[in-house]
Parts: sequence; structure tokens; C-alpha cells
Amino acid sequence: MNRYRCAFFFQSQQGVTLVELMVSMLVGVVLLSGVVAVYLGSKQSYGARGGMSILQENGRIALKRLQRGVLPAGYPKNSGIEPIISRAGQVTNASKITVSADKAGGDHLTVAFIPFGGANTQDCLGQSGTVNGMIVNNYYVKNGQLMCRGSGNPKAQPIAGAVDDMQVLYGLDTDNDGFANQYQNAGKVGSWPDVVSIQIALLINSVDNFKDVAPGAGNEDQFNLLGQIYTAPNDRLARRVFTTTIPLRNRIPLLQ
Repeated sequence: MNRYRCAFFFQSQQGVTLVELMVSMLVGVVLLSGVVAVYLGSKQSYGARGGMSILQENGRIALKRLQRGVLPAGYPKNSGIEPIISRAGQVTNASKITVSADKAGGDHLTVAFIPFGGANTQDCLGQSGTVNGMIVNNYYVKNGQLMCRGSGNPKAQPIAGAVDDMQVLYGLDTDNDGFANQYQNAGKVGSWPDVVSIQIALLINSVDNFKDVAPGAGNEDQFNLLGQIYTAPNDRLARRVFTTTIPLRNRIPLLQ
């Protein structure tokens, strides 16, 4: 009886065939490929979300810094202070802050006001210092950064990063109702006392390369910044245009 059981046991112990082994390996490779594909896709999506978050944050920071520095321009009302200093080659103060008119590399924006209380006693870099009793802030883009040169120090410093370009338009109130009827660049502003608001467009990039493929030559991404076309380089950076309109509250007749 034991002899028959032993013979049956040995007969039932059979290995897998080569075909079965190859099929098993193939199924394993397919499953592993699927897992790797899901992992890479998740990693790419995570990188894209992170890059867009950084882009959004940099855009908000840049606009906030500009709004904070431009809103008090021309203070106090009816004092004869010119809120915008935007003539080509003009030396605005003893610190040699010079202003350029609109140009292909981006616009300059320079504003002035008399200091008053709180944070409005400092220039755009948080420095104390006036010229002829006025705080003067000069904004422009250089080497991918939003720069500011304030009246407290002639040396410009970056105030926001990942900025490719800045374009500025000036809102003209030609009928004295307190609202801009048209927006023009600096070279087409006929009467600076008619300017009651400023439109600013910034082109912000994602810092990190997360796009799948960079565009080829002749297919570069283009962006419209207040009528000025910016052609992006052939890279894998994502970009977005941020715009804002800042009223010059010390120039608006309705607020006087």
C-alpha cells in the first residue's frame, strides 16, 4: 500500500514547461511595464502641478509688488507731483535713476510720491531715502527677474523671479470723467496729466522644464502682452501672461 502511494506521489510532481515559463515572464513584464508607466505619468503630473504652482505664485508676487509701489504715485493730490516719470533718457534724481521709453526688451515704469505713514515711507526695496522729498521707484525686467531701483539706493535689486518680459500701457482720461478712454504706450502719450491708470502685463515662466517636448524652430510659443508679441525661446518651460490695471487714485478727478 505504501509502495503504491509513493509511486503516485512521484508521478504527480511535474514541473512547468518552457512555454509556460515564457508566458509567465511575459505577463510579468507587461504588468511591470504598466506599473512603471503609471509611476512615470504620476511623476510628470506632479512635476507639472508643482511647476504651475510656482508660476502662479511668482505671478501673484510680482503683481502685488508692482501694485504696492504704484498705487501711491502722485501723492498727495493736487500737489503738482508728477506720478509717472517715463521720458526717454531723463535723469529722475541724484541717484541717477534713468528711464527708457518703450523698447523691444520690455518697458520701464517709474513712479514718484511724497512719503506718508507706514510702509509708504520706503521705496520699493524697503529702503528709506528720498530725492527732493519724493520716493522714486523704477521697475523693469532684466535677466529673467523683475528689478526695482529705488530712491534709497541707486543699485537695482530683484523683487520677483521667473519674469521674461513686462509691457506697460497708460490709461488716458480725455473727457475728465475719471475713467480711461484709451490706453497708449509711453511713446504715444500726448498729455501725461491725462493719465489716470496703468495697465501692466508680465510674462512669467515655470522655472523648471516639465513640458514633454520643446517646440521646434519656427513653432515657438508666442504671447500677447498688451499688443506686444513675445516669442519664447525653444525650451520646455511653461509660461503665462499676468495682467493688472492699477488706478492712479491721486490723479482721478472723481476721487478728489
